[in-house]
Amino acid sequence: AMVWLRMLGILGDVTKIPHPMELEQVMKQIEKIWINLEKIEHNSAVAVGKDGSSDLPPFLPPLLLFLSWTLCGCGPSEGYLATRLVSYELLCRTVIRRWIINPPFSKMMYFYHAMVWLRMLGILGDVTKIPHPMELEQVMKQIEKIWINLEKIEHNSAVAVGKDGSSDLPPFLPPLLLFLSWTLCGCGPSEGYLATRLVSYELLCRTVIRRWIINPPFSKMMYFYHAMKESLHDTNTEVLCTVIRHASCMFVYSLPSSTLLVDDAVMACSRVLKEQGPKVPRYETLVLLGSLLFQSPNEMDKVISMVMKSACNEQTIESRCLALHQLGLLVFHAVSTGHNLHQIDDVIQIVITSAHFVDETVAMTAIDVINLWYSIATKFTDHHTKVIIQGVSYATSCCLKGGETVPSSPSVLIALFMTFRDWITTTPISWLQQAHIPVLLQMLEGAMTPNWGSFLPVLTPPSTTVELSPIHLSKSLQHTSSGGSRHVPFDSIDALDPVQATAKSIIPHLNIMVNHYPLLCGPAQYTSSVNEIHDYPSLGHHDNFTLDTLQNSHMQFLLLNNSSILSVSEHGMTADEMPTSSSLVANGNRVRLIARCSTGRFSWDVRSLSLTSEEQHTATQRDNTAWLQDNEQQDLIDGCQDNVFAEVDPPSLSLSVSLDQPPSYSTFSEGDILDQLLMYIGGTSEECLQHDGQLLNQPAPCPSIEREDEDEERLLSELLEQEEINELGFWKDACYHQNMLSEPVKLELHESFPLCPFGSCRQLISQLGWLDWHKRSKVDLLQKSDQLIRQVKFLDRSTPQCRQIYKVAVLYVAHDMENQKTILTNEKGSKMFEEFVSALGWEVNLGTHKGYMGGLSQEFAQHMTAPYYATVSEEVLFHVSTRMKCALNQKIRHLGNDEIHIVWSEHYRDYHRSVFKTQFAGVLIIIYPLPSGLCRVHIIKKPKVPQFGPLYDGALVPFECLGGLVRATAINACLRINRHTGLDQRGRYNERQLGINHLTQSCKLLSSFEEFGVSLIHPCYQESQHSSDNSASMHGHHGNLKGVRPAESVQELSPGPPGHGRRRANTFSGVSSKRGGEEELSRSLKEESIKIEQYESSPKLSRNK
Repeated sequence: AMVWLRMLGILGDVTKIPHPMELEQVMKQIEKIWINLEKIEHNSAVAVGKDGSSDLPPFLPPLLLFLSWTLCGCGPSEGYLATRLVSYELLCRTVIRRWIINPPFSKMMYFYHAMVWLRMLGILGDVTKIPHPMELEQVMKQIEKIWINLEKIEHNSAVAVGKDGSSDLPPFLPPLLLFLSWTLCGCGPSEGYLATRLVSYELLCRTVIRRWIINPPFSKMMYFYHAMKESLHDTNTEVLCTVIRHASCMFVYSLPSSTLLVDDAVMACSRVLKEQGPKVPRYETLVLLGSLLFQSPNEMDKVISMVMKSACNEQTIESRCLALHQLGLLVFHAVSTGHNLHQIDDVIQIVITSAHFVDETVAMTAIDVINLWYSIATKFTDHHTKVIIQGVSYATSCCLKGGETVPSSPSVLIALFMTFRDWITTTPISWLQQAHIPVLLQMLEGAMTPNWGSFLPVLTPPSTTVELSPIHLSKSLQHTSSGGSRHVPFDSIDALDPVQATAKSIIPHLNIMVNHYPLLCGPAQYTSSVNEIHDYPSLGHHDNFTLDTLQNSHMQFLLLNNSSILSVSEHGMTADEMPTSSSLVANGNRVRLIARCSTGRFSWDVRSLSLTSEEQHTATQRDNTAWLQDNEQQDLIDGCQDNVFAEVDPPSLSLSVSLDQPPSYSTFSEGDILDQLLMYIGGTSEECLQHDGQLLNQPAPCPSIEREDEDEERLLSELLEQEEINELGFWKDACYHQNMLSEPVKLELHESFPLCPFGSCRQLISQLGWLDWHKRSKVDLLQKSDQLIRQVKFLDRSTPQCRQIYKVAVLYVAHDMENQKTILTNEKGSKMFEEFVSALGWEVNLGTHKGYMGGLSQEFAQHMTAPYYATVSEEVLFHVSTRMKCALNQKIRHLGNDEIHIVWSEHYRDYHRSVFKTQFAGVLIIIYPLPSGLCRVHIIKKPKVPQFGPLYDGALVPFECLGGLVRATAINACLRINRHTGLDQRGRYNERQLGINHLTQSCKLLSSFEEFGVSLIHPCYQESQHSSDNSASMHGHHGNLKGVRPAESVQELSPGPPGHGRRRANTFSGVSSKRGGEEELSRSLKEESIKIEQYESSPKLSRNK
């Protein structure tokens, strides 16, 4: 302190010397002093301790004491050139040397700033003084390239991370505002400098409209706002379009006092949208208007009207799709948050009309918007829900009819069918029965019919119509159609017509899902998890289901309508499954039906219940007594005496039937119990009524017969009169005689149900009507083989849920996280991030989760949780980086394989793709929360990915509705990425139906009606027949002719024990005469005769006689 600091400090601030020559001499003397101080430091003795260790010299001169003077001397001033040269020489001597102790970073920062940025760039001087316009334009373009490189340097600057994990700003930030004065001067109006002005405005927007690490000084922003205001009111259209093109995110970055330009920006956007030509920045104009939808309440109505007009009349596909997405955002925000939007009816009508627009891209965008609204369908009013469903049905009908004003691609029709189906699942059942379900079924029938014109319903268009202008400036958005013409001929099951396959898959979907989704177990459990061996403890896992198990069990596989696989199995009932009522008894075993269709796998457990013997006898006596004591029978007979053919009213019955429980013999007192039961069914289940407003117990009106021939009428009257006399006499004689009444039927109820092991299954199949002869063509057997089991297992594993599945990665980037390791090792996020994650879906425990796991096994994710979301057609699982408790390499593998990355960034710099390096991640949805409560959305996608929504690059949305919008955007992005694998569909029904078709083709067993019936009596008959007569089946003995009746000669020559001859006759029911059937038949008859003779001569038969 006494030697160095005070001795040198007496010089004071030498840079204030006014004379250049004196200052130069002073700086030279200071340089000599510094050289002497450096020699002193070099010759300083090192202190050596007693143990031999050395330490630094105790008196080191302060060589950095002159750094402030040298930096001041380096500043540009007129007449001080010699001083600047001496100062730069001293600056290099002071810093560029070998240091015993590294100098403080605060001193080095000033050194680098002075040596690299200011001096290196300051040598250009004032470029605005270049007199030639073309040269000035070239200089400004080169300056713009320099600025872009400086921005990259700032973006790639490393952050200094301390030992405690805290980070600081990058030490060497380039002065990006250094060119601001040049750009402001270049923006000034001058004749002949239009190209320079355009480049200057572009560089000005690049310089200021960006995300700043440190907010620029307001003195600089003041000049920027003045220049922008002048440009927005400029009469030159090129200047206005250039500013709008590069300032579309002006209000997105929350620059200080940027709302001062809201009115000017709205007026400028209105001018740009009225311009014509391919170079007009229409898309950027709509992005600028979209940033004002949620932060400018004063101009909101004007902005909404401009967006609605653009959605109807925009000339480019890209801008019209963006306008539709913005309208979808408006309705989603208003409905989900409860805000009032008085233009909601007009917005809904515009979107619905666009759903059948002639351009496929516009139509698919409108359908995506309607699917976005489906996620909040329960929050819409009844009126708006009806309008949307009726609009979608009308759009679907228009696409089915075809024409020049509707899209010709099957992708649009498929998407409309899927959307109509999804909205119907959220509609009350009363609405569906009135109009929507019949309309949809009629359209599906039309879609499945080659000539569908006569099947299409006649729908009235909406009351309010919107006219859409055609698109003149078509721009390719890589949204090519995945299908060809409306109907494509196909010869194999692999070439399914996409529209027909979709229509066939929707019908079972409606049958199962309408008014039933979600089930009580939650939306994750879509189909049944029960399989054929579920109740076999010895087998356990589904992999143990083998051919031996199938042949030795009471199980049969059936094929219904060539589209559904039904397995019927019989299981014994445990004590817990027995009925608890004392008046009921269970007959037989429990029957399990497992149906596999294009919608999924579903199972039913069926038990046969009946009354006990005592209850049945009491009920029969009560029924007979009530019939005999009916006082109104005599009045009915008297009425018949007058006119037998007069319309007879039914007996007056008591209409006071309780609908709380069905009538039974225990509660029956008077009247006809069958009539009361029919009244109960009609009152509780209106869908069972055969005629509207007519109860089931009312007789149907007699059909009218037109008699034109008088002779025929006379003959009929005579016959009827004779029949009247005979019937009336019989009625009088026999009506009240007790001996004419039938005895009560005595049913022998057996607790053990003494039938064959498959008896309960056959009884149920018979009650379902599948054993009728006229339904023989719709029900077939499946051959029990290893191939059948293998394909059934593959069907259950490949598409078990039949819903489209997506997995999405969610990353959290804090303010101090710079690389992949720090981001993925973090296990906690901010409060705002956790609220955002909770809005993406429902938090589920992956260890017990029954739905889609996103590629994770339950053993691996035993103690993990994740957001999960599901609808009737989709499942989404979000891999959140802070929730995955696993090693870093495993986390990188699972997150890196996801095609969609959602990044929540709270860092002061923008997130870029190089932070998480992966060959996947085709789309990055980056979210930056702003202090205003809004969130800025930045989307990075690969070039081959088409446009998607509802969020877009540069969107500004409220945080309260961010979760649903990001989820819908991620789903649509997945659909666009997977477009090359198939049609843009929401669901895997066609894929599953294709697997069922393969199974049908390979395992379908052609059999006669008799063989079919025998197989249902004894399931093992099928295996015994085809194993013993395998050679005969090769010649057409079994199943070549479906439904062929057995030969009478075979039945006559088959006497034998009961059932023996019939069983052998069934064996020959499928003999084909075209393949030597007569010879085979005669040989089989000889073998049959020999077996009969052996049987009749056996001693066992003699004892049984």
